[in-house]
Amino acid sequence: MTATLIYPPERDGYSFAPGYGNIVTKLDGGASRVRKDVNNAAHTIQARWTLRSSEYTDFMGFFRTDLQDGTLPFLCDLLTDIGAMVLHKARCKDGKMPELVANKGDGYFVAGELEVEQNPTFTGDVTYLYDSGAGLAERVSAFQALGQWGLGDQLRVIGAILNPTNPSFNYDGTYTITTDINSTTKVISGARFTNSAWIVTDGVPHIIRSTITRIPT
Repeated sequence: MTATLIYPPERDGYSFAPGYGNIVTKLDGGASRVRKDVNNAAHTIQARWTLRSSEYTDFMGFFRTDLQDGTLPFLCDLLTDIGAMVLHKARCKDGKMPELVANKGDGYFVAGELEVEQNPTFTGDVTYLYDSGAGLAERVSAFQALGQWGLGDQLRVIGAILNPTNPSFNYDGTYTITTDINSTTKVISGARFTNSAWIVTDGVPHIIRSTITRIPT
């Protein structure tokens, strides 16, 4: 199982360069020609941390021991192309561990460059359907989206508001796919225990624009 870094980087001094994986050919007298070369090219993040003495020792020990001198991947909450801190799988870019750049009293200032895998993510219209089928031990919620997720995947739903004037119908949360019906329809059970908005029982599909991203493991 991938180890998790419990110290998220600071927003101050943080920078994010999205991975494109495109090949650009400049043409004389016209717009450049662009074609996709690599899917889900890695992001690059410049990260900084301010730590106390004990935190710094634990932080560096994590990279030195748990990650074998920064050679193994790890999980960390990061800000990439979604306006929220989301768990990503990252590595030390070029195998270089984060470095201490300054020390003032009990403040240890650390900087590092990370190579971050893109989470499979979809933003667009998603159909949510409440299903209260007989014999179910708990409520089951289904949604239709792209077929890039499967049984057991954890999904983070962001910005899914049924009615902007009524914030109680906000479907945001982290859920697990318990049934993979087909390439477009997935089922998550027990959703109402994560977010009470799923209790809506009108039996009508609701088309909601939202972002769904898969949480890495």
